[in-house]
Amino acid sequence: KVGCVFQSGRPLEVFLEGLRSRGRRQLRLRTGLLKALRDIAQRTVALVPLAMSYELLPDDESMFREMCGLPRDPLRTSDLFFWVLRGIRGELPPIGEAFMRFGNAQILE
Repeated sequence: KVGCVFQSGRPLEVFLEGLRSRGRRQLRLRTGLLKALRDIAQRTVALVPLAMSYELLPDDESMFREMCGLPRDPLRTSDLFFWVLRGIRGELPPIGEAFMRFGNAQILE
């Protein structure tokens, strides 16, 4: 499937961390997709690093508890459903601005 998407010429969005990171710690990179791209590429592939950050986090209370050493709340589909419903109703608090920072393109060899 990776080959079909890549051969179409469309850009791919890849999260090399593989997981959602909390705080500023660095997670181990997941390089399987990059290896697959390298193996199927018949042209030059440029990778553009991108960092996304937010002024406020929607789940800042649970993140604070986790950083204090308390256990993380389990992820539940029902919570996502009710969060989306609250968003549709306009009941979510504003989270401020989002920021994006692009790094220099790197050529995949």
